[in-house]
This record gives sequence, C-alpha cells and structure tokens, in this order.
Amino acid sequence: MGTGDHVAKKKDKIKRKKDKKAKLQKKLERKKLQRSFLYQKRKSIYSGLIVFILILCCFLLYNYHEVKKDWENTVGLGDTIKINYIGVYENGHIFYSTIVDENATWDTKLDDSHRYNPLEYKVGYIYDKGIEKAIQRADKNFLGRKTGDVVIFYIRSEDAFISTNPAPYYELPEIISFDRVESTDLNASIPVSQFNQIFSGKKEGDMINTLFGKAVITKIDEKNVHIEFVSKEGDEISSKYGKAVVEKIDREKNKIYIKHDPKIGKTIISNIYGQYLPVEIEDVTEDKVKLRILKYIKMKAKIESITKYEKEWKVEEGDQVLVDYVGKLENGEVFDTTYKEIAEDNSTKKADSFKKKYKYEPLKIDSVNYAQIEYLKAFEEALIGMHIGDKKTIKLTPEEAYGMYKEEKIKHIKIKDEVPVKETIMKERIIPQKEFKDKYGDPMIGKEIDTEYGKAEVLEITSGGDVKIKQKDVKKEIVLKYFKAKLIDEDDKSFTIERIFQEKLNTKNGSASVKEENGKFIITLDTKNLKVGDEMYTEYGKGRILEINEDEIVVDTNHPLAGKTLIFEVKILDIRKHINQ
Repeated sequence: MGTGDHVAKKKDKIKRKKDKKAKLQKKLERKKLQRSFLYQKRKSIYSGLIVFILILCCFLLYNYHEVKKDWENTVGLGDTIKINYIGVYENGHIFYSTIVDENATWDTKLDDSHRYNPLEYKVGYIYDKGIEKAIQRADKNFLGRKTGDVVIFYIRSEDAFISTNPAPYYELPEIISFDRVESTDLNASIPVSQFNQIFSGKKEGDMINTLFGKAVITKIDEKNVHIEFVSKEGDEISSKYGKAVVEKIDREKNKIYIKHDPKIGKTIISNIYGQYLPVEIEDVTEDKVKLRILKYIKMKAKIESITKYEKEWKVEEGDQVLVDYVGKLENGEVFDTTYKEIAEDNSTKKADSFKKKYKYEPLKIDSVNYAQIEYLKAFEEALIGMHIGDKKTIKLTPEEAYGMYKEEKIKHIKIKDEVPVKETIMKERIIPQKEFKDKYGDPMIGKEIDTEYGKAEVLEITSGGDVKIKQKDVKKEIVLKYFKAKLIDEDDKSFTIERIFQEKLNTKNGSASVKEENGKFIITLDTKNLKVGDEMYTEYGKGRILEINEDEIVVDTNHPLAGKTLIFEVKILDIRKHINQ
C-alpha cells in the first residue's frame, strides 16, 4: 500500500469520526428540545392560536356588520329619507304638518300616537318647487343623523311658496300696506284658464262665491267667463284678508265696494305683488290693512326611514356644483376670486382686468349657466370626479379659455352717420346671397319671408346665388336703422318711406343726438363722457376704448383675458344632483 492510500484512509477515518460526533450532537439537542415546555405543549399552543384566529375573525366580522348596520342607519348624501314634520311660521302659527289626525302645534310630539303622511325626500338633490325646494337649502341638517332622530332647522317661506327665483322678494319691506276699501266692476270677466283653476265645473247660471261676494255666471265664451255680482250692501263675505263687508254698490259707475275687517294677528296666504306669500295681519286702520310678511318657517322633522345611495358622491356630468376659486395669470396676478378677503387684500397683486364685486359668494355651476364667469367647458370638465372638500389647480390654455387675441376684433366705430329722411324701395329687388341667408335662412322659390318693410316672396334665385324677392305688403309701423318710419307713397313698382325724427337716440353704440340737414338725418354719438380705457357696449359686444378722435372711436372687443393662460385654484363646497339623476 502506497503512501497516498495511507493518507486517504486516514482522512476518511477522521471524517467519519466528525460525522458521528455531529450526529450525536444533534441527537442530544433533539432530546433536550423534547424535554422543553414549548415542545411538549406545542399541540395546545397550535390549538390556542387557531382558536384566537377564529375569535379575531368573528370579532372583525361582527364589527364589519355593526359598522355596515351603522352606515345603513346614518343619513348620507344621496340617501332617500322619509320624514314626518311640523312647521310653524316665525309668529308660531302652524305652517304645515304631516300629522293627519289632529291639529298639530309646535309642541306636538312626533311619536307613534298619530297617523302620518310622511314626506319622501332625497338628500343632496335639486328640487324646483314646493316644500322639497325649501328644505333643500337646509337638508345638510340631516347628514349624520339616524333613524328616529328629530332635527330642528329653518327654511325660507319664499322658497316654499315661489317656484321662480325668490331673490326679489327678500327686499320687500317687513310691513306693507293695502287699501282697506277695494272695488271691482259689477259686471266683470275672468279669463277662462284662471276661472277653471278656482271654479272648475261651474256653468252659466251657477252662483259662485268670490273675494267680492256672491256672483252669478252670465256668459262663458272662448276667452272669458262673464259674471254679475248679486251681493247686497251690508253682506258679510270671506275676502283675501279674512272677514269683509259689502260697503257700497254704485250702479251708475258699475262698481261694488267691499271693506276689509280682518282680525289682527291672523296668519293668511295673500297675493303680494303677484306672488302668494304668508303674512300676518299687523294692524287695521280706517284706510289701510297692514301686513307683515312671514319670511321664515321653523321645522321639526323626525327621520322615519333611510334608503341608502349606493354610488360614490362625486361630480358627474350634469351636476350642480358650488365652488370657491382664485383665478390667476401665469405671473401670479389675481384676475378673479370668490374670496372677499383676497379681493380686498391690497398686498395681493391684481391683474389689470380684476374688478371688485358687490357681493362675494361661491360660484354655482349648473352645466348650462355660470353665475359669475363665462361658460368655460374645460373648467367644468376638470371638476368631474372630484368630491366635496377636494381642492384642485386647473390650468386652461387660451384656446380653452377666452381664445387667442385677434386684431380683427379691434373695431373702428364712426362717430357720425347719416341716413336719408325719405327713401324709395323697389318692390322687386335683389338681395345678396350671404345677406339673405343671414337674415332669412336658405332661399327657396315661393318662400315667404318677413323683411323690415313687411311680407315678401322669393321670386328667383340667380345663377350667382343671389335672391330676387317681391315685396307683397308694407307694415303699418316700420323700424329701420336708428328710426321708426312710415309709408308716405306707393305705386306698382316701389314704395316710399319717411323716417320719423327723434332728437335723441339710443343706438347699439350708445346715446346719440340727431339733426336734419339737406334731406338727411345726421346721427352723432355722444362722446363727452367717454375716455380712453373706459368699457363701452357696442354693436360688436363689450369692449375697451383705445382711442377717440374726431371721426371714430377705436374699441378693442377682445375679452380682457384673451390670449392668456388661466390658472384656477378651486375647492368643491357642494355637489347637487338633479332629481331625474
């Protein structure tokens, strides 16, 4: 056996000893582990861990159901709720209640002891009339409330009674007066449409009770219902203010007079300047009835049920959105804002086009009409997907905003113009193709059109597209450029008109004075109060005066922000969806 074999055997022997020692060590460690507590209790530990995981899952599942149950029982935007309510005017008189089995007062409890006719209302939607429209302004009082909660809030009576914009009625004085004695014709007439609303089903010969007493229907034609009053002096009647008496009947003047005798403190619905509004009889004098308009209604509403809105409440196409914004140019100058504090902060740099507003309030975007800025489609589209409270910076290129600046929008308006006092118009005449299309649409032989002089008929369309017409008649009153005119002569081929002189005119370019010279009217625009930099309304739209000379006024009719990139920093304050959504 060689030396190499001897060395290999020796190494192999050492290796086997090491392996045997390692196995022995592992065996000792295994026995030590088996004698440990954790190893002996491993089954119990594993079982306990499984039980813990199961308990945790049950807890999370239970908690999820509780959260879901709480969510389903909490009013959110878009939810449909059923409410029972009691409303009283500011003087405490009842406005309306959903309780149907008794006369409710403010102190009546909304509990199970009554029968109800509940109102179904969608939170966060737009209503155009009725009690829903009035509640709409205050419906955020319901957010976060639960079934069974009673909510107290105020609504404007104008919103409940006026289907149009109620804003003009906020400026009415608190106290208004009307004559205590009123009269109408003994033989009167009522439009059929109005009569049918009040006295539907009544016919000739029937007796009706009106605000001026008893009357008999004498005749019904296509447009009117004719009545004759049969009340006698001294008769008591129910008028628009309550009790009244027939004070006088004057057959020579064909008049019946009634004198109102209402009870002070009574609440009624009365026609105030064309709108029916709630009023309280404040005072009654010999000559006047004084009324106080009741502008607010106190509401107490109980949430009876909640049906959840499953979608996400975010801006979608067609929504009404309320936003606050700051509009800036690329250089950081503010050109518009809804924030009063920014507008009045002298340290904030303002653009030349910036104008202070009478009132600062959020911008209402209705996808059709903008309250404070012109229609910017790209601005509206950038809001889609946003939520209430979200903020965003919107950058609009000139093309997306007010367009590029165009030199052709600089207009030269003549200070003086002239027209003939008398003018002869041919009955058969040619109208250029473009002019005809702009005024009357596409030409068609035999088509009848209304010209500034009267009705005319299309006789021919020339090879060049021009239109030959024949004037068929002439209006009694003709309105031409600047002036009214009258027909003074007519023959088979023409008619002659004469413009009617006016010393002062309101033209599309402002006020003007007129004088007559050599058979012409000379029209001169009033420029005395105009200066460079002023805004001016022209026949081309609103513009800024660049120059005034002897012959013309040069006006830039480009929008002040034309050619500029606009940056809007917006915040969503409210999202309203139309009821048909």
